[in-house]
Amino acid sequence: MLSGAISASSFKQLPTINASSYNSHSPILITSDSSFTSTSGVTTGSGTAIDPYIIQGWDILATTSNAITITGTTAHFVIRDCYLHSGYVGVLLRGVSNGTIQNTSVQNNGAGINIDHSKGIAILGSDISSNTNYGIVIGYSDKVTVSTNKLSTNNYSVYSFSSSNVTIASNTVSKNEFGIKTDNASNVIIGYNIISGNKGDSLRLSSNYSIMSKSTVVNGNTSQLGVGDNQSVSVTGYDLSFVQNNVSSIPSTGNIATSLAANHNLTVSGNSFSGSLAIDLNPQPQSPPPNIKLNGNTFFSGGIDVTSCGYAYSLTPCGNIVISPDNTVYGQPVVLYSNCNGLDINGIQTGELIVVGCRNSRIENLNIKYGYIGIQLADVNDTIITGNTIVSNFGSGISTKLSHNITIVSNNISNNANYALQFALNPPTLYFTTPQTATVYHNNFVYNDAYALIPQGGSGTTPIVKSDNGYPTGGNFWADYNGIDHCSGPAQDICPNPDGIGDTAYQADKYPLMKPYGLPDGIPPSWSAKWKSLVVSNSTPTGLTLSWSRAYDDVGVFRYRIYRGNTLLATVPGNIYSYNDNGLSPTTTYTYSVQAGDWADTWSNDGPILTVTTSPPPAALSIPYWYLVVPSVVVAIALPAVYFWRRSKLSRLAPKKAEPETQAIPSPKNSQQSESRFSQPKIFPKGVRLMANMIWPRLGANTPCRTRQESANTVGL
Repeated sequence: MLSGAISASSFKQLPTINASSYNSHSPILITSDSSFTSTSGVTTGSGTAIDPYIIQGWDILATTSNAITITGTTAHFVIRDCYLHSGYVGVLLRGVSNGTIQNTSVQNNGAGINIDHSKGIAILGSDISSNTNYGIVIGYSDKVTVSTNKLSTNNYSVYSFSSSNVTIASNTVSKNEFGIKTDNASNVIIGYNIISGNKGDSLRLSSNYSIMSKSTVVNGNTSQLGVGDNQSVSVTGYDLSFVQNNVSSIPSTGNIATSLAANHNLTVSGNSFSGSLAIDLNPQPQSPPPNIKLNGNTFFSGGIDVTSCGYAYSLTPCGNIVISPDNTVYGQPVVLYSNCNGLDINGIQTGELIVVGCRNSRIENLNIKYGYIGIQLADVNDTIITGNTIVSNFGSGISTKLSHNITIVSNNISNNANYALQFALNPPTLYFTTPQTATVYHNNFVYNDAYALIPQGGSGTTPIVKSDNGYPTGGNFWADYNGIDHCSGPAQDICPNPDGIGDTAYQADKYPLMKPYGLPDGIPPSWSAKWKSLVVSNSTPTGLTLSWSRAYDDVGVFRYRIYRGNTLLATVPGNIYSYNDNGLSPTTTYTYSVQAGDWADTWSNDGPILTVTTSPPPAALSIPYWYLVVPSVVVAIALPAVYFWRRSKLSRLAPKKAEPETQAIPSPKNSQQSESRFSQPKIFPKGVRLMANMIWPRLGANTPCRTRQESANTVGL
């Protein structure tokens, strides 16, 4: 296992000479130490450790090749202050020793930097962004340092495989598809990185003899966190140390943010988790089982999940695990009991209870909230869980694995983000052939995100869960049960005779209770100061969406009331955490608040409050005044002209009155003037003549009558 510690001062950026401007250069190809020449972009140096070859100040646009390719060299060299872009690979180092890439911008390539079968390589203080595949890929290499770089908008920011002695430290890794990934690596140190806003995994490490130390992993992932490829952090190692990291996730999802697995030794110490930690304690057959030590870790809105331990390969399913009381969930200690008999846990302070390998136990009067899984049992037999309040956790209320004869009675298990009760399938192996068994009754299940008393997991032996204690004892109270109570009796067929038990079953519960079990509840719900929020989304000038955090109640939150000022807008069920408010006025300030109520109709008075101002209305469409004036002027001129032109034409076509034979015949001069006068309308454009045709009926209404033949002769005018 790696020894020693790392510090931020270990990864200071080397002094750089910033180029005032880049000079254009063709792609560089160096295939031996003798190829380091001025024609290949070398500006100075002799290739020694104290006087390395310098390739500096170049702008290399490589549309059909790599920007810089160096193969088969042992001379010392530095690539710095360059702009390498639009190529297949920005920098390809293959079979190279003693190289440094510093203060260089590597952008818009197929891959940014590819280190292949190389040794003694450092990538320092560079901007490696917008590369299609990998920002940095390290394969079959040794002694590689990646430090003080900015890696953004790549596919994988850093991917190291089949390499050893790799240090990834003091980098900013953001807005990539994936963060940092290692496969089949050994002696990996990851420290002091800031990893945020990546769409998939922030960290996915599979390495032997590894230290993950003092990194900040701020998960702004757009994909939902969960088991598998969308975990925030996943680390697997032979000997693994995960020390003094700050891991943040989206707490409201209730899914696993961090997954750690070790085949030999695992140390998880001094970390801050805003989310949940899953410890996979036995991922494959091994002897002896792994040694697991967790100490000094702080969890907010999460906790430790060990229900994946002992996946069928060992009779000591959870290995040698030590979880010290200085691990805390929501300020309360994580409590672990293992390999015990006759255990009596009564009223202790705990943020999460883990019981492994115990027999004949009783767990009662615990109040567990805002953790991940309230109570976890693994390889536990003959145990009673009673009188506990397990509410508002971000995973399941109670989770069991490889356990038998468990009685769960008279508990309040409410408002948890996952299952109220989760019974895992026993894996199909020779060690665990007997299915889990449990009896569940007189519990209050209020608006958990899932109520199912069904096995969770893959193939295996299905657990046998009895969801009631027969008649007339009855079963459990389910907040979403919609049945009626009109009858009584074991078959609920004695009517009318209500007995407080629903006439129809709820899932496997044959006798669901109509009201919460126990004494009347007089304590109103409340809100955690650390976990109280009311936020706005989808805001428009006339509407918005409100979303709030879960409240806490010892029995369960039944309803939420949403207020605008002092006006009650709506009352929604206790498993609804958002509300759309429409019909608002633009550029107006509103104050909203949310309060929680329980089944006894007692209401909180400390709910979240938010003041918000709606956005202004869209700007009115601005039309230049001359868009309206010009058409008006054109119409004002055209219509009178059309009118008089059409009147003149109608006058010419009208039949003339008979004159006495003695009337003088017009002189040729007068005839010419008349023809000239009637030819004037030809000066009007076609569009005006069409307009005139449109108003023909109005002008023709006062014209004298014509014969059918005369009318036919004017149709084409």
